[in-house]
Order: sequence, then C-alpha cells, then structure tokens
Amino acid sequence: MQDSIFCRERFSEYLGEDLALMLDIVSLAREDLTNQMQKFEEALLRLDWNQVRRVSHAIKGVCLNICADNCQRAAGSIEQTLDSKGIPGTESLEALRKAFVELMEALSAFLDEYN
Repeated sequence: MQDSIFCRERFSEYLGEDLALMLDIVSLAREDLTNQMQKFEEALLRLDWNQVRRVSHAIKGVCLNICADNCQRAAGSIEQTLDSKGIPGTESLEALRKAFVELMEALSAFLDEYN
C-alpha cells in the first residue's frame, strides 16, 4: 500500500498543507536517509551493532517525521532487537533495505511531480 510507504495526506496535514515546506523536508529527508543507509551498511560490514542500533534509530526518526510507516517499522524492529541484546536476522535487514528502496522511489516521485 502506497500510504504505508509515504503517506502524503498525513504528512501534508502534519505540515499544515504547506507544499513548499513539504518539498524542502522531503528533499532533506531523502538526502539524510541515503546517508544513514550508507552508514547502516558500513556498520553491518564491521558488525558494529551499537552503530547499527544508532543508525536504525536515526532512520526511524526521519521516517516518523515524514510519515513513512514501512521504513519506520523496519528500522524500529532492528533497533528493538538490538536493544534487547539480540542480533537482527537477515529477514529484518532485508525488510529495511526493501522499505528504503520503496521509500526513495516514492519520495523521488513526489519531488518530480512539483519540479
């Protein structure tokens, strides 16, 4: 469901339907999330679970702010697993990667509509 990837309506309501502000935030979020996912992958390669947890938390926060439920849930699941001293499984990691790709596509499509 597209709304679970990026809920434009809820995001618009959240920002008082200010399109210029929405465009600015989405642009910044897309850049930040791209950087955070790079840090996430680098931390995974090093098996640096503390950094994976911190980056997952940051991704979750950005996604919360832009109403990106799928990516928020996926990042939150990884964070929660690490908080409880577990190691996230391949399924959880792939869920975040998939949610991230879908979100990037949705954010790019949103920006393309107005540029």
